[in-house]
Amino acid sequence: PTSPRVRTLTPELSKGLEFDLVVLIDPQGFGEGIEGAVDHYVAMTRATQRLVVLTTSG
Repeated sequence: PTSPRVRTLTPELSKGLEFDLVVLIDPQGFGEGIEGAVDHYVAMTRATQRLVVLTTSG
């Protein structure tokens, strides 16, 4: 069986995984303090080739 081409994961579920392309949507919603910083780090370091960060203005 083949795996899905698009996955939606939380930072916690993505730990230890790598992807060619990672798209983060509103990463400021990951939280604050140490836990938020760790989630940002984990999410942003899953990409092996391209990282895209999308934020909303407002």
